[in-house]
Amino acid sequence: MLDPIKAVSAINMSRSLKTPTSASKDFENKLKEDVDVLFAIHHHLGGDKQGKRYEFLKTLSRSIVVFSIAALESYLENVSEWAFSHILKKKQLKVRFLNKAADKLTEQLLNKESTNRKNRIMGIIVRGADLELRNSILKNEIRYFHTPNVENINDLIHTCVGIRKISSSWVWQGTSSGRVVLRLDAFLKTRHKIAHGILTPKIIKEVNLNFANSCIKLVKQIVKCTDRKIIEHLR
Repeated sequence: MLDPIKAVSAINMSRSLKTPTSASKDFENKLKEDVDVLFAIHHHLGGDKQGKRYEFLKTLSRSIVVFSIAALESYLENVSEWAFSHILKKKQLKVRFLNKAADKLTEQLLNKESTNRKNRIMGIIVRGADLELRNSILKNEIRYFHTPNVENINDLIHTCVGIRKISSSWVWQGTSSGRVVLRLDAFLKTRHKIAHGILTPKIIKEVNLNFANSCIKLVKQIVKCTDRKIIEHLR
């Protein structure tokens, strides 16, 4: 006989696992607060007009690139935490995930941690102490997640969500995951130079409104594909 309490819980879980995730909504809000405002200022002051008179607008374009990548990084951290919470609520996913987490943490701890620390965390995993496990994994992963390149993204999502190579889901009409990875890497390198004040003539010339538009469009698509894949994985 079906337990009505469990049935209601399953229905509520299913309803909560719909795109977009709360992390995706937060991402959109960040864009409205920062990126959309910069675009509006850019258009108000000159749009895509060319010439020395409008060179100052490229500063806004560079800022859009920096804020776009920052929003992506924040989204990935938030969605990892969001998905992790759902995993711990769902027994079947939790057991499957704990086995993967145990393997990952064991490998890390053998290389980085003392025996006492290793035994403590492995004890947490064996007991399934949700709060302690959550803090141990999330703090360890998110604390060191600073550059959203494909290797770091795949590692973060694999550890916190259980999906291997999330980047393979970055596919949409007219492009492939491999192409997306290359484009993201190029934008990250540009962001890095801008953030560290390395404004070479090439950077100053290339990072215009079109470049900024391309960057934010790519980031939005990555978020959309990542959200969809995580929801699919959790169902």
